[in-house]
Amino acid sequence: MLSWARKRQLTYGGIVALFFVLVVSVPFLSRTIRGSSCFDGRQNGAETGTDCGGVCALLCPNTAGEPRTIWQRVFSEGGGIASAVLYAENPNKSAGAFEAPYQVKVYDSVGLLVAEKRVTALIPPNGTFAVFAPNLFVGERIPVRASFERTAPIVWRRDVLALDAVRVERLQFSIVSQPRVQAELTTALKSQVGATAVAILYDADGNAVGASQTIAEQIRAGAPTPISFVWRAPFARTPVRAEVLTAARAVR
Repeated sequence: MLSWARKRQLTYGGIVALFFVLVVSVPFLSRTIRGSSCFDGRQNGAETGTDCGGVCALLCPNTAGEPRTIWQRVFSEGGGIASAVLYAENPNKSAGAFEAPYQVKVYDSVGLLVAEKRVTALIPPNGTFAVFAPNLFVGERIPVRASFERTAPIVWRRDVLALDAVRVERLQFSIVSQPRVQAELTTALKSQVGATAVAILYDADGNAVGASQTIAEQIRAGAPTPISFVWRAPFARTPVRAEVLTAARAVR
């Protein structure tokens, strides 16, 4: 019969052996069985670069097209504050980006820099998107031009939700008392998603005269999420139409 001390030694030894199996052996066997991995710091399997291309979510550098800038504007919000918008198009049919880095610079009528800010943008695949920069302090200067520049290459991925993952429905635009945009965001996906929504107002000539952004944290299938945008500062020209652009992300 084993002594109590011997039983304790065997118990401790078993715990150590189990720890070794779980921490060391299982990951090793997993890598051996799977073969290539998108997270092992090597190019293997069907990858076309180190942990990129092939079956990996990450695209390899210089394999995706660059976004095309359609227009960029700055809007006075009153109280020495301005906002700016980059309206662009992503030509990549199956690739987007979670945090594309941009720096916006705002200039006055004589070309002097009056404000700048760094922002990131969620870019959906294959379609138009907006990069919104809020709360730009311009003081008493009058902003007339905005410039968006990327501060680093975009990290393109295949696992960014499609442009139609979130739909804008029941869009209503009113200028009674003050401009207001209301809409509902819906999704057909079974899992919850979040979305960034940018509303842009246009005048009769199709020029953007104002913009605003809101974030919907949780959108569920069958449960429309209401969103609204209100502008308090007067516009240089009367808005007659509203557009809402969205970019969706999975909610874990």
